[in-house]
Amino acid sequence: MKRRHRHPTGATAVRPCGLRSGWPEFGRSGSIDRMRRASVADELRIEHRRDVASLSPSERVLLALKLGRESVELLRARSGLSMEHARRALERRRQSRRRPSACLEALLA
Repeated sequence: MKRRHRHPTGATAVRPCGLRSGWPEFGRSGSIDRMRRASVADELRIEHRRDVASLSPSERVLLALKLGRESVELLRARSGLSMEHARRALERRRQSRRRPSACLEALLA
């Protein structure tokens, strides 16, 4: 669903509902409830998503592997664990958030 909105500068344009890109937020009555700009974090998140979307599948896999290695290295440096123990600790944290299963609980115990 698209709505016609008026930018604070007076320009009008059509934008998808729910996006915050410097346009005013409209309430149910159609009046402007408040002016809201996207936060810096929102803008950086959008820019990062665009950057990742422009990568090829193989580049995305390499990025994921690099981020995983960095996570293990950060945990190792912070906690003083070996690389293998840090990797296992991260794996256990990730697994502990999954749906419970008897075999997984036996492995983690």
